[in-house]
Amino acid sequence: MKKNIKNIVFDFGGVLLKIDTKRTAAAMKDLIGVDLMQLSPDHPTASYLTRFEKGEISTETFLNHFQRMASHPVEPKSIIDAWNAMLIGWQRGTLQNLEELKKKYNVFLLSNINELHLAWIQNDLKKKHHIQDFESRFFDRVYYSHLIGMRKPDSNIFHHVQNDAKLDAHSTLYFDDLAENVNIAKKEVGWQSILHPTNEDVFQTIHQYLT
Repeated sequence: MKKNIKNIVFDFGGVLLKIDTKRTAAAMKDLIGVDLMQLSPDHPTASYLTRFEKGEISTETFLNHFQRMASHPVEPKSIIDAWNAMLIGWQRGTLQNLEELKKKYNVFLLSNINELHLAWIQNDLKKKHHIQDFESRFFDRVYYSHLIGMRKPDSNIFHHVQNDAKLDAHSTLYFDDLAENVNIAKKEVGWQSILHPTNEDVFQTIHQYLT
């Protein structure tokens, strides 16, 4: 089975890009007094987070929501900086490894991401790595939740990728750092799915799995 891999699907944050969600939680709590890590599923702000990741609300609407929650005037840029605080940067060698991997496999990116995080990533790639063609250079196709209107762990996003990319499930390898996403990918589309430790070197795991 391991020798039959033709397609590799990556999650983004925690797998290819180093993140620390606690940094955003702390920054937002300091800024507007709300602990995003402690929100109940039925809290209005939890709905805004989900809808923003699915592209159902604009960045302006998202920022306005937090401005209204704050007990004092808060500039949009301050909210953006706090929201992006979780984004740390790339694992060493990630971009080079992706480029090499694409020569041998069909490589895909499947991410719950929003417009603000993507803008930060694209700016980082341009300024620090001189890369402006990230999606086409390193991947055969990219699936961003806020652009396709679906997000993990909802099963529809996995079926969408499976059908859109015409993937053979048995020859598809998937990496994600959230167990729920890994389990749904296995159950719904039958991918060979691996739970990846957040911010660890995924290419070491790939090498071990494929050799």
